Amino acid sequence: MKKTVAIINFNTPELVEACILSIRKHGCYWPIVIFDNSRSVVFSPGDGMEERVIEAHPFRRKMHGVTVIDNTGGKVIDFDAALQAFPEKHIPHGSVNGWGSDTHMMTVEKLWELLPEGFILVESDVLVKTDIRSLWREEYSFCAYVQKRQEGNRFGRGRILPMLCYFNVPRFRAEGVHYFDPNRSWMLHQGEENPLNWYDTGASLLEDVLSHRPRLKGLHVDIRPMIVHLGGGSYIGNSIRKQAEWLKAHEPLWNYREPENKNARIYISTHTDFTPAVTNSVYEVVDIRKSKKTTKAPRPFYSELLHMKRVSERRALPEYIGFCQYRKYFDFMDVVPDLAATIEKHGAITTTPLDMQTTMRDQFASWGNVADIDLVADIISTKHPDFAEAWQNALESHYLHLGTMYIVKRDDFKELVALMWAVVNEFLNRVGGDIEKHIAECPMELLDPDDYIRVGGSIAERIASAWMDWKYPQAAQYDLIVTGEKAPLDKW
Repeated sequence: MKKTVAIINFNTPELVEACILSIRKHGCYWPIVIFDNSRSVVFSPGDGMEERVIEAHPFRRKMHGVTVIDNTGGKVIDFDAALQAFPEKHIPHGSVNGWGSDTHMMTVEKLWELLPEGFILVESDVLVKTDIRSLWREEYSFCAYVQKRQEGNRFGRGRILPMLCYFNVPRFRAEGVHYFDPNRSWMLHQGEENPLNWYDTGASLLEDVLSHRPRLKGLHVDIRPMIVHLGGGSYIGNSIRKQAEWLKAHEPLWNYREPENKNARIYISTHTDFTPAVTNSVYEVVDIRKSKKTTKAPRPFYSELLHMKRVSERRALPEYIGFCQYRKYFDFMDVVPDLAATIEKHGAITTTPLDMQTTMRDQFASWGNVADIDLVADIISTKHPDFAEAWQNALESHYLHLGTMYIVKRDDFKELVALMWAVVNEFLNRVGGDIEKHIAECPMELLDPDDYIRVGGSIAERIASAWMDWKYPQAAQYDLIVTGEKAPLDKW
């Protein structure tokens, strides 16, 4: 599942940029989508404010991992046309902020369509003080602050506050729930006493979650320690000067520069033509087809381990070395954290482990030859006794770091590759040296005998997972993102 952060911009690009930097500084490197609603608009008098004309200030900053959905001029949502569909809307309240609550709800509804896997919504006038990834809880329909009663709401309606919240869009879609309901909105109907007019952002959603229990279940989270919020309707209630003063006062939260990672490389292993999903200069493609060295077994047997072996043989290596694959990446993608600082703190970087719902040995047996994984255990116990206990623990564990993906120090890289290479080649020797003949003699219960040629790489993947938990149990973990289609084995 792709995890995304969404921010709605309405004429406050400086606040949006600071918001993004605060998210990055505190450890969330997920892709960020900005829905840019910037436009010139006239706000009517009200709440002590004079009539004001606000000029359009779209977000123009180019940043790694940030995508802008350009709704300036109503390219995606024509708010003028949408509001004209309610000719009897209550002007005294709604026009003060240009029906901002309604346009916000329409925007979130559109984001549910554009980001169907869900997202964390962060208001543009928010700076975060912690890693917001903890809000992504797929067992809930939302994670946010639940305001039981909105101050000043004539009908005392509660709501899900939009400042910082996770939306599990698939769950809402399955129940037919929407974020914007025109019949429960903010001042779109006639009359101040009309109860349909007193649903601010997140109010109708909360009402629907409560009515769909237990199929929809939300998690109330006290976000106040997690953020600072300018508030006050930043685009109308706060001048540009006041916004700048607020940002200056909270500069330590967003004062962040993207690291250069000059002493690091993340190698992308491939055996086929592809277009990398990343552009950051820390990445380097390793195409095994360019290697002229021969191997004891067909190249697919070794899988990504072969790329690692060839890199380890280079004379000059960077201080920090990592691997991903042509279609598998760490979820930080182009927004690469400070690798040196992260590894110095955590020892290593790896993928978030998958709960296999069974032991690693049983999981291997479900698709492969169980005698092979038992043979690996014997090889490790006799040839690498210092690693034997860690391997046994991994065999009994339900968790696996997928993809043979990691980032470690240079010496650790050499140690890990040497271990994987030695075990895999000893396995090849013990099964007679002819892996294709061995596969032909394996039990026919194998789910995919043709794909089993990659068994050496699968063994290496499990060794790397066990090694990581043994050496660096506190390693920093990032989700694995899969992009594109799998290339056929004959491309090797």
